[in-house]
This record gives sequence, C-alpha cells and structure tokens, in this order.
Amino acid sequence: MRAIPVTTIIQVTPVKGKEQQLLEWFEGIASDAVRFEGHQGSELFQTVTAGGREWLSLFTFDTPQHLDVWLHSTIRANHLAAGAALFDDQVRRQQMVGIEFWFEDRDRGKPGPPRWKMAMVTGIVILVLLNTVIAWMSNGLMRLHFPLWAIKLGSVGLMISLMTWVVMPWVTRVLRRWLMA
Repeated sequence: MRAIPVTTIIQVTPVKGKEQQLLEWFEGIASDAVRFEGHQGSELFQTVTAGGREWLSLFTFDTPQHLDVWLHSTIRANHLAAGAALFDDQVRRQQMVGIEFWFEDRDRGKPGPPRWKMAMVTGIVILVLLNTVIAWMSNGLMRLHFPLWAIKLGSVGLMISLMTWVVMPWVTRVLRRWLMA
C-alpha cells in the first residue's frame, strides 16, 4: 500500500510589528525542514479571516512517520524556541492526510466527508478546470510561442491556486449538505 502524504497546519497570530521577523523565521525553519527525509513542502499563508492577522504554516511529509521525526527533532525545537517571541501563545496545530484540508469544516469542528465523496468532487473539479481554464490558458500561451515547459508550469500553478483559494472553497460550501450527509 502506498503512503499518503500528511500535512501539519500551524495557526499563529504574529505579535504586532514582528511580521517581517516572523517571515524570516519561517524561511529559516522551512529551509531546515527540507533536509528531513520525506519532506514535500512548506508554505506560509496569511489568512483572509480575522483581517489577515492569523497566519498558517504548512509542512507536508510523505508519511506520518517522517512528519513525526520532524515534529520531534531538536532542530525544530530550537526554531520554535527562537521564534516564541514572534507570535502569541494561542498556537493551534492540526494534522491532515491527503486532500482533507479542502473539505474540513473548520467552523463546526466536525470530521470531513467520506473519502469517496472527496475523491469524486476533486476529480470532477480537476476535469472541469483542465477542459476550460487550463486549456484556454495553454492554447493562448502556445499561440504566443511560450516554451512547453513554461506552459506546463503555468498550468500546474494556476490549477493549484484556483483549487486551493477559489474553486474548492466555493464547491465545498455549495455542496456542504451533500458532502456531510
């Protein structure tokens, strides 16, 4: 059986005036996380809710075991100690597997929908995006004589961005009743 990637999401509120220092701190911890086996990516997002005051840091690893090694490492502990003065004491941490973060009902704290529903909705959304927006963008860039690698890179970036911040939040809101039934 293939391992499913796991993401840990840490939500913090920066101390006022320390936002730039928090960005630099995150770059440091993210660059150290890269050296750990199974690391698949680190991202930092400023939330839209709460006036952008809350920030989410995501660390993804290929297996829960590799994530645990990172979470319990001395390197991570040292970074957390060094950054403690940059964010408030209300640190919230969640761990998600696969694509669950697109379907989580944060307001209600309930578990997500069945995996078959998540897979079906995600597959339909990808199919629609590939055959509309992504196809349109790719054709336009080909007419402008962009290299194929740039077209593919742009397509992947656009697909991920649309799914993460636009399409999936809207789709899960519209289909909430069915997803949670």
